[in-house]
Amino acid sequence: MTIANQFSFVFFTISGIALLLVVLRSRCASWRVMLSASGTALVLAVAVFFLLRPGLSDVSSAQAARAVIGNGKPTLIEFFSNYCIGCMTARPAVDALIADIQAAFPSAVNVLRIDIHTDFGRELREVYGFSYTPEFILFNPQGQEAWRSHLPPQIADIRRLIPTDSLTSSP
Repeated sequence: MTIANQFSFVFFTISGIALLLVVLRSRCASWRVMLSASGTALVLAVAVFFLLRPGLSDVSSAQAARAVIGNGKPTLIEFFSNYCIGCMTARPAVDALIADIQAAFPSAVNVLRIDIHTDFGRELREVYGFSYTPEFILFNPQGQEAWRSHLPPQIADIRRLIPTDSLTSSP
């Protein structure tokens, strides 16, 4: 695991506040102004964190994730870290993609989001061998990896994995 990627939000927040303090100090700001500005920056960072973080995993164990992957439907897995700026940035696009998948292919595709900081998330990260988040993996209906990237897949990539009979039988 690369610490700089998985905890990038924390590193950038601390670095930003430290830089703010250095700039204020170089401009001869009083300690009261420096404390107020750094406190405000910290409150804003905490608010952004809670507004944008991806959240919790959709499953509670590696066995549950494996069961979903091998259940006869294509599966999209997003591996994320709640402390990763890239994951926070991708969240709106991923939410829109999931909504598009559910609208276009109801009940034909499994979607899982897995936090790599859970025990089973670390286990699956090692099994699938990646270092950076977000990591998106598409599995075919037989549970074999068909596609992988740090960017969300296109809806066409997902459509190619859906068996034709599933597309015609869905409402």
